[in-house]
Amino acid sequence: MEKGKLRGKPKERIRKSVVAFNAEGINKTESIYLGNYNSRDLSIKMARGNSTDPIGMYNELIKYCKEEDIKNEYGDKIYLFLDTDCREDKIDEIKRLLKKKDNDIQIIYSVLTFEVWYLNHFVFSTKEYLNNKSIIDELKKHLGDYSKSKNYFEKLNDKINDAIKNSILQEEYHKNNSIKKELYECNPYTNVYKDIEEIMMIKNKNESE
Repeated sequence: MEKGKLRGKPKERIRKSVVAFNAEGINKTESIYLGNYNSRDLSIKMARGNSTDPIGMYNELIKYCKEEDIKNEYGDKIYLFLDTDCREDKIDEIKRLLKKKDNDIQIIYSVLTFEVWYLNHFVFSTKEYLNNKSIIDELKKHLGDYSKSKNYFEKLNDKINDAIKNSILQEEYHKNNSIKKELYECNPYTNVYKDIEEIMMIKNKNESE
């Protein structure tokens, strides 16, 4: 046997599971939060670009996943995060595009803003919020001073089950009581819990293998 050569075949490189997403806003609150789920077996990736328009974000996500070879058939998950204030028409357009394209992008809605997910860690509420500021003001009662560019994961993570439960209860409330046609028209509402549940499932599956 020649020096430096190993016996047998080299091990195949195991590909990490990937959760790819795109979100709007300069501070990218979603990126800061989701980045905490990066691990040895799971890679959280945000699409490149600075679009704040939902259609632009959608196109950036499609392009990024193609470039990075991110596909559902590999077990990857792909999400488009949207704050839905004043964007119902764009959301309907994206939904039409998704029906035409061969992909499994899931839309994650937050009404009015992603911080509803943070708030659901602390309270169950169906009170309608007038604007984003009113949600932030409510969140400050639980987190103190709040900044979109700060990482609050340690303060939130031990309440993750409460957040999932409250989000599901919120969803059920709107389904049973709202006259709105779509859930993304209901205030407050977020389905971020669906993304988090899938991330937790991927992590648990990888850890058990």
